[in-house]
Amino acid sequence: MQVFEFHFNPDLKPSLIFDSFCYEPENVYERRVGSLYMLGLLRNAIPHDAAFLDKLAKLIRERYYGSTLVSSEESLKKSLQKANEYLQELTKNGEVGWLGNLNLGAIAIKNSEINFTKTGDIKFILIREGQLINIDEKIKNETIEPFPLKVFGNIASGKIAEGDILMAFTKDVFDFFTDKKLTEEIAKIKPFNGESLKLFLKSKKKELSVISGVFLLLFLNDKTPKKGNSKEIPVKENLKENSLAPQKKERISSRAEKKEFSFREAVFIPFTAPAKKAKNLLMKKIILPVFNFLKSQFKKTTKKSSAPKIKKTKKDAQKKRFYINLPALDNFSFPVLKLKMRIKDMDESRRIQSNLFLIFSFFICLFIGFLIFSWQENKKVENYREDFEKIEQKVEQAESFLLLKETNPQARKDADVLLEESWNEISVLIKESVFVPKELRGQILSLENKISQELNELNNLEEIKNPEIFFQFKSENFVPQRIISFGKDNYFFSHYAQGLFRLDEKGQGNKEETEQKFDSAANLTDFVILFSGPNQITGLNVGGIEDPLTLVPPYPEANLSNVSSFASHLYFLDKKSGKIIKYPFLGKSKWVEAVSWLSSDASRNIDAKSMAVDDNVWVLAKDNSIYRYYAGEFKETLKIDIFPAIKDLSKIFTSTELPYLYISEPSQKRIIILDKTGKVIRQFQSDSFDNLLDFSVSENGKTIYILNGLEVFKITF
Repeated sequence: MQVFEFHFNPDLKPSLIFDSFCYEPENVYERRVGSLYMLGLLRNAIPHDAAFLDKLAKLIRERYYGSTLVSSEESLKKSLQKANEYLQELTKNGEVGWLGNLNLGAIAIKNSEINFTKTGDIKFILIREGQLINIDEKIKNETIEPFPLKVFGNIASGKIAEGDILMAFTKDVFDFFTDKKLTEEIAKIKPFNGESLKLFLKSKKKELSVISGVFLLLFLNDKTPKKGNSKEIPVKENLKENSLAPQKKERISSRAEKKEFSFREAVFIPFTAPAKKAKNLLMKKIILPVFNFLKSQFKKTTKKSSAPKIKKTKKDAQKKRFYINLPALDNFSFPVLKLKMRIKDMDESRRIQSNLFLIFSFFICLFIGFLIFSWQENKKVENYREDFEKIEQKVEQAESFLLLKETNPQARKDADVLLEESWNEISVLIKESVFVPKELRGQILSLENKISQELNELNNLEEIKNPEIFFQFKSENFVPQRIISFGKDNYFFSHYAQGLFRLDEKGQGNKEETEQKFDSAANLTDFVILFSGPNQITGLNVGGIEDPLTLVPPYPEANLSNVSSFASHLYFLDKKSGKIIKYPFLGKSKWVEAVSWLSSDASRNIDAKSMAVDDNVWVLAKDNSIYRYYAGEFKETLKIDIFPAIKDLSKIFTSTELPYLYISEPSQKRIIILDKTGKVIRQFQSDSFDNLLDFSVSENGKTIYILNGLEVFKITF
C-alpha cells in the first residue's frame, strides 16, 4: 500500500483548518483490524480550534485499535460511536463552533476489504483499470441527527483489488480537480507510481496555488507488503503557492539544481518549450552550454603534449637498414624536431576542424529544428486566431440581435444562445492558448470580458465586491445555522444548540433562552412555527416563545423535515418516502391528523432538497429541478435557462405575498430570484458568500438577509 497525502496551501485561508491522518498496525493484534486513514477540514475555525481535528482523529484511532477482536467494520462503527459521544459532550459544554463546519472522512482497509464513512463534504473516488467510479454515492449523507447527537452514521463497505487507486478529497479540492478534469488525467497515468503522481501535480503547481484543502490517495500496487513485512512510510506533502515540498521521506523543490551540460537537454528542451519562452531557452539551454563546451574543447587542443610516437609495423622491421657515413658539414642540422612539430600541428588542426564541423552540423540541426518548431507554433497561433475571429463574428451577430431585444423577445433569446455558445468556446480557447502572443491573448481576454458582461446583463447578474455586513456573530456566544424573517426582525437558530437569537432592523441582537433546538421554521399569518424533529412544533409571536406541541406522525417511520405553511396549514417533506405531508389547521394553535397531500397519481419519491408553498407547492429536487404541484397534482417542471449554468441549488423560498422564487446556490456564491414562470429577475453573486448557510427575505421581498458562516449580509434592491 502506498499512501500519498497532499495538503494544498494551508495558509491560503486562515479560517480553514485541515489535516490528514494515516495509521498502520503496529503489532499483531492491530493487524486484525487493518489500516485506518482519515482526512478532515474545519471551516470558520478560530485559534481555539487549532487542535480540534487532531483530538478527534486520535480518539477515533484509539477506539479503532482498541477493538481488535471484532471485524474492521465493527471496529470502525465503535470508533464512530465514540466520536459522536465526544462531539455531543462538546455541544453540551457550549463548544458548538464545529457544528455545520466539520468535514471528515474515514477509511478502514484490511486485506481486500474496505469500509468508509464521512460527515460533511468529503468525496471518495475509486480508479479501477483506468475507470473512475464515484463510490461516494454509496454513503447517504443524511442531516446530522440532534437527538441524541449523531454526526457519523452510515458506513459503506466493499472489495478492493490490486492496482486500485482510492482518492479522497475535501470539497474545494474535489471541485477543482473535477472542473479541471485532473481526476481523469490521474486515471490515465501509466505506469502509476509515486514519482509520476508527484511530477503530474508539480506540473499543475500554478493552478493548484488557488485552492486549499486535502487530497489523500491510496495506491494498492503489486508491492503491497504482506502480513508481517515492514510497512511503507506515507509520503506527506504540503503544496503551497510556490513549492511542492513533502514533509517526509522525499522532497520536490521548486529551486533549480545545478546541472552539467547535457546534449539531450540542449536538443529536446527547446522543442517542448512554449513558443513564448523559446528565445530564453535557446540562450540558456543551447548557446551558452555549447559555447562553454567549445571553450573547454579548445583548451584541450592547445595543451602541450609529447610528440606522437610512430609504431613500427612488422614489414618495417623486416627491412634492411643501410647506414651511410656523411661528412661533417658546418652550420647544418637535420630538421627532425621541426618535422615532428609539423606533424603534430597538422594532426591537431585536423582534429579541431573535425570538431568544429561536428559542432557546426549540430548547430545547423538545432536551427532547422527551431525553424520547424517555430513554424508549428505559428501554425497553432494561426488556428487560435481563426477560432478567435469565428467567436468574434458570433459575438457581433449576438450584438446585432441585442439591438432588437426591446421590441423582439425572440431576438433576446437568440442573442443569449449565441453568447453562451461563445462563452463556452472562448473558455476552451483560453485554456489551450496559454502561450500565444501577448497581443492575441489580450484580445481573447478582452473578448471574454465582453461576453461575460453581456451575459451578466442579459441574465441580470450583479457581482457585489463588498456586500454590506449587517451583523457579525461571535462563536463563543451563538453559532447560527438557519434564519427566518418575522415582521421587521430576523430570528437565527440551530439544530445543534438551544435557544434563538433575535436581530432587529437596526442590527441590535439578543439571545432568547429556551430548551428547544430547532431544525426549520415557517411563517404563518401572525406568528412563526419552529419545528424540532421528529414531531414537535413551537410557536413564536411578538409575545415570545410558546410551549411546544407534539404532532401525531402520519405513520411510524415518518421522517418529517423542512416545514412550510400556507393558510396556516403545515406542510412537511418526508425525505425517506418522498411524500409531502399536510397538517390541516383547525384554529387556536391546533392541527388535525396528518394526511398525504399528493394524489395517488402524483405520489412518487420526489427526492427533494427543499420546499416552498404559496397556493402552489414548489419542490427543489436533488437534480436541481424545480417541480410545481397544485392541489396535490404535479403540474410542471420549471425550466430555468440561466448563466452561469446551475450546479447545485440549495434552498427555495416564496410566499403568497411575494411574486418571486428566491433560490440559493452556495457552490457558486449566489442568490437567484426568478418569477414563477422561471424567468430570471435578479442574481446577486459575491466572493464574500463563501460559506452561504441560509437566507431570509423581508415582507416586501426587497431585502435579502444572507447567513454566511458567522456573518449576516444585507442586500437591498
